[in-house]
Amino acid sequence: MKVPFKNALNTTPIPAMIKSYFLKLLMLFFIGSLNSSCKKNANSVQPVMPVSTIPVTVTLRHVLPAVLKESSGLCFTDGNLWSFGDSGNPNSIYKIDTLTSTILQIVTVANYPNIDWEDIIADSLYIYVGDMGNNDGNRTNLKILRINKTDITTTNSPVTVNAEAINFSYSDQTDFTANSNTNFDCEAIAAIGNNLYAFTKDRSDLQTRCYKLSKDPGTYVVTPISSFNTN
Repeated sequence: MKVPFKNALNTTPIPAMIKSYFLKLLMLFFIGSLNSSCKKNANSVQPVMPVSTIPVTVTLRHVLPAVLKESSGLCFTDGNLWSFGDSGNPNSIYKIDTLTSTILQIVTVANYPNIDWEDIIADSLYIYVGDMGNNDGNRTNLKILRINKTDITTTNSPVTVNAEAINFSYSDQTDFTANSNTNFDCEAIAAIGNNLYAFTKDRSDLQTRCYKLSKDPGTYVVTPISSFNTN
């Protein structure tokens, strides 16, 4: 997912950024219906009513630093924003001041590269980075990186940490032939309770699928627990 940021108010990439993060807000809203549908039948896909587009008025407050011109994920935790660059950028996450948009801290993940980082989320203990971009549907090393917040309590910058991996594969994917028209490109995650929820893009059939994962490091085969129509 490419979400470029420019240093001007009248550049065209801004609406794409807004659309991307608004979609993630819709996904969080969608989670509320997941919990109830999962309890009914955890092993089947439960359709969800289509979500309508809602007009939004957005005011540009700050422009992110140039190092984040390809910001691919954004989360707020402990009073600050965190972001990172898309594939091809450093394997680092950046703590950003909410008032000035300046970078307060750079945290580099020493033991995992940025293959295709797509989203970032946090809870009270950890920051999770989704290395799950899969543009051609042929990746067999999908993972969510878990970074312990206690490793980045220092104000020093840069800081180097080791992340733990939540490895996963899709139970409903049997063909790993490279194909850009894939249903297995995941670009958004949410953290609720003891679980993570990963959402795929709707490239092939206009259905976004949701997969439930454990927050604990390990290797998992995940099954879609729900889906909704994005057409």
